[in-house]
Amino acid sequence: MIDINKYFLSQKINCEVSLTLAFKLRDSFDDQVLNNINFSFYLNNKLIKPIKKNDGCYIIINNKDKNFELKILADNYFEKNILIDIDKIKDRYIEIYLVPDYKFKKTSSDLNIQGISDPNTEVWATKLSNRTNIRFISFEKIKKNNNNILKISNPASESLLGRLLAVVDLEKKDFQSFFIENKISDTDYEIDSEINKKYKISSPIQKAYVTKSDETGYYNFYLSNNNKLEDDEYIVLYYKNKKRVLKVIDFK
Repeated sequence: MIDINKYFLSQKINCEVSLTLAFKLRDSFDDQVLNNINFSFYLNNKLIKPIKKNDGCYIIINNKDKNFELKILADNYFEKNILIDIDKIKDRYIEIYLVPDYKFKKTSSDLNIQGISDPNTEVWATKLSNRTNIRFISFEKIKKNNNNILKISNPASESLLGRLLAVVDLEKKDFQSFFIENKISDTDYEIDSEINKKYKISSPIQKAYVTKSDETGYYNFYLSNNNKLEDDEYIVLYYKNKKRVLKVIDFK
């Protein structure tokens, strides 16, 4: 938990402050904390300058609104808009994953997926594999507060806050992606969408990736394949002429 008053005392700044929100920005491709990139932050469409700590954590202070929109702009990353409900955020700390524009991001160990879909359309991908520590247990929609609660098995206690994940149907070679918005307990997480009832207990949950096609419909993915195991297949989901298209890419 961020002790904002202790932080300001350590900086020899004498003032009364209250923590609104603390957050780190990560790359959704490689999970790395983003430090040396130019950012612009907007709170309810008003430009702000959060305090930045040496560990890459940004701090917003003294904002009285319990609900607000945070917009983040960064070079070579897609715009990120998040609706913040302070009462739902544990310790007022979140991790935010930015989606890189894959036209600008490539390393020698990555695999290139490229294709054509409808213009300006989101394109999704995830690994088609049973090799994962994270497993689906159940999903429940709480009608009282309209929350979507996902229960999972996460024996390695992987950090999931803010991540884009996908529950995978191995038989039908299909998946559904979702963002982890809040951690309720070691097994329960609040997510941004409902999970289809077809998914079974112990269905694998994999890391998911998203990009956008350009005005011509061209899109590009660079997905890590460092292990080069036998079942290195990805499912790519996009829309072509308003029809849902699934493509399985085999990297053997």
